[in-house]
Amino acid sequence: MANPLQLRGVALSNFLSQPGGLQRYEAAERTKKELGSVDGRHYSQYVAEVKRLMKAGDYSAAIVLLERLIAAAEAETAFSGDSVPPWYGTALTQAKSRLNGVSPVKKRPKRKL
Repeated sequence: MANPLQLRGVALSNFLSQPGGLQRYEAAERTKKELGSVDGRHYSQYVAEVKRLMKAGDYSAAIVLLERLIAAAEAETAFSGDSVPPWYGTALTQAKSRLNGVSPVKKRPKRKL
């Protein structure tokens, strides 16, 4: 049987109307939450902490935290069929660059023709 979190529309309605469907869906939600957790919090709840570490220049700590968050996001999304938000990978690349003394690339304004 497919992961119920990947069902949409009529397929989800049919699944939930089956005996035990709601309980299986809720169990899948709990599993997803557990997979996406880091120290008891969902990986998405750490964005402000990562930004604080980056602003403070603590790139080593930001890298360690981001690697844990990315692992949790990958585990959760592999289970749920979603995709990992790109912000985490971008932040990890920036933290590694700054740790190595490379300044971040700034976007240039577009030239008018």
